[in-house]
Amino acid sequence: MIIAYSVLILTLFMQLVCYKRNLEFVETICFTVALLLLIVSFTISAFLPPTSATNAFTLVCMTLIGLTTPLSVWVERKNQVSQAYKKILLIVSGSLILLVLVGSFVNLLGIIQYVIVIFMGGSVAGSMLFIKKTSSKFKTKHQEKIEQYFASILLVVVPVLLLTDYITSLHRIEAKIGFTLPVIFIIMASNKLWDDIQRLALFNTAAVSKEHSLSNYALTKREQEVALLLIKGHTYKQVAEQLFISLPTVKTHASNIYKKCGVKSKIELLSLIIC
Repeated sequence: MIIAYSVLILTLFMQLVCYKRNLEFVETICFTVALLLLIVSFTISAFLPPTSATNAFTLVCMTLIGLTTPLSVWVERKNQVSQAYKKILLIVSGSLILLVLVGSFVNLLGIIQYVIVIFMGGSVAGSMLFIKKTSSKFKTKHQEKIEQYFASILLVVVPVLLLTDYITSLHRIEAKIGFTLPVIFIIMASNKLWDDIQRLALFNTAAVSKEHSLSNYALTKREQEVALLLIKGHTYKQVAEQLFISLPTVKTHASNIYKKCGVKSKIELLSLIIC
């Protein structure tokens, strides 16, 4: 458990650093927070007698995993997902959390947990399938292959574990797999940690030698200056201070740069320039 907490806290810290530099997404940070809460819930269950409150907390955390997993995957992929799907996911997740809160008072958590397990398992499996069918906004070909293999493994392992847990619970067999799913999610977080470290490294090592690449996109001299600073990992505020221009002006230049280069974020801009 010490390893689990250490990995997740470090991952969350790295994501916050990347987010400050516009290299990370809010959805991904929420996913890591949900993982951390799930580990907390399992820790509480391991040391305290099971009660309606502890069981409800675990089920809420599982619902959050089912919500944040696809959201974090969708925002990282090139393929756009309709807002309607996101709204449906939010409505279903909110309804399940409300159902858990009500069920904890009327002793229906035993039935509700199966619904949530199916929701979480389907959400994770669907997200892994989406990864296999789409391309990342940022990862290199080598990283993309690793992620595809990882998605294939999870696509098989997660449903099998959930099915095993369900069958053993029906026969009142203690399967001892309660910590297996958190371990899988920890591995997912570790993969994300490595991804963020690489993003920071790429930004920190991107040199002015990439200037010739920017000239291919009809950027003005000022836009090239802004783009080079962004590639080096500067925040909008740091760019404004270094070029002695206002923050809104930097954001306008950044918007024009993204539009001319055919990208939507600093992450995609870096991927375009270095690849």
